[in-house]
Amino acid sequence: MEEMKNQLVISNARMKKELRNIEDEILRLLSESSGDILEDEALINTLGKSKQTSNEINEKVKEAEKTEQEIDATRCADCVVPLVAVDV
Repeated sequence: MEEMKNQLVISNARMKKELRNIEDEILRLLSESSGDILEDEALINTLGKSKQTSNEINEKVKEAEKTEQEIDATRCADCVVPLVAVDV
């Protein structure tokens, strides 16, 4: 269970980093754009792709965080059992 939680933490960090990279790429394209940004095909394509990728990553992060909480709850429940047994 500990290994699964560690993998989720690593995966979440990786996905959040990817989101930051996407944001940085959009900001770079916006800063380099000249003229009407609505006519900048590279920017428009990047925005479309980044929106889709961002939505997918956000969903995965939410799922991973929920799973992480479930693992923590299970671990806490496992810790209570030995304590109760000691008190008996």
